[in-house]
Amino acid sequence: MLLLSVVIAVVIGTFGLFGFSSADASSGRVVEATVVTGQPCDRPGAMETVRYTIDGRDEQARLDACGHRSDEPVEVRVTSGGADLVVHAAQAATGDSGNARRLGLLLLAVSGIAGAAYYLLVRRGPRGRPVPVLGRFVPPDLTRFTRRP
Repeated sequence: MLLLSVVIAVVIGTFGLFGFSSADASSGRVVEATVVTGQPCDRPGAMETVRYTIDGRDEQARLDACGHRSDEPVEVRVTSGGADLVVHAAQAATGDSGNARRLGLLLLAVSGIAGAAYYLLVRRGPRGRPVPVLGRFVPPDLTRFTRRP
């Protein structure tokens, strides 16, 4: 059981299940961009429009940020091209660092080990008593709870 929980943690970490991706979170190119249309941060999901030059071509994309003024320079991370491209601020933290990934996998393995230990305790039962064996279900006698006049 203990070995199984460690193996599951290794498999999850290797294949990138449950958000533990093996891809580098900082992929893409950082370029200097200019804000075309700024948006206030008073509504959720506000997106701004930026213009940047990459490989000698002028591009325009949506920036998943708010609070910038028009014509303000910002650094953005461009991951790939496309018609409906959304770029991200280059300084934005992704919240998925290498240390956090390793800590998450360690906690996953420890929780598996704790679950296996709890299973062994439940299976064993109280000290000095054998594990109870369930027999046929017999409904309880409820006549003793009825009132007699």
